[in-house]
Amino acid sequence: GSTLERVRADRLRANALMQLSDQVVRTDMMVPGPADGPGEVRIRVHRPVGAEGDLPCLYWMHGGGYVLGVPEQDDERFDRWCTRFGIMGVCVQYRLGPEHPYPAGLEDCYAGLKWVKEHGDEIGRTQSRVGIGGPSGGGGMAAALGLLVRDRAEFPIDYQLLIYPMIDDTRTSTTAGWDVPVWNPASNEFGWASYLGDLFGGDDV
Repeated sequence: GSTLERVRADRLRANALMQLSDQVVRTDMMVPGPADGPGEVRIRVHRPVGAEGDLPCLYWMHGGGYVLGVPEQDDERFDRWCTRFGIMGVCVQYRLGPEHPYPAGLEDCYAGLKWVKEHGDEIGRTQSRVGIGGPSGGGGMAAALGLLVRDRAEFPIDYQLLIYPMIDDTRTSTTAGWDVPVWNPASNEFGWASYLGDLFGGDDV
């Protein structure tokens, strides 16, 4: 617990040191959350300065192995992508494990996406061009969100952008055993156990 809190605090300090451009406007908003969760979910909207009309939207889930991270950590990413590709980014703050195991974070992501699909005119996005994505734990969350969108069939999405997604809770692949500095097998096991809670190690994942 103390190690996790320290790593989370270190991540926040790193975010504060980012050198951001003045070419992208960043706006935080609170939107309705899932019925059985917090009343609201925070989204961080990135939009190129001077962009006119509706823009395609990339709805983004931050990385962090299901236990770390905030939307602000991707400010530099969307500083580049918004201006280079003429898009807007919407980053969602979802609940993290181990305090909030599955499906809490996934339901937060769904609630935020549902608001973007239904109320995107308030932030200037085109309804027919909304994709989802994320790296690492955020990529795993995006993959699960795509399945949830399919199963609930309330609205469509247009594409997925999954960057080294964290999607194998069995951790049996070759890469899962690599003892690397940033995310080693012990970290991977902790992340999955924190996210899945009582489901971890079972056959019903």
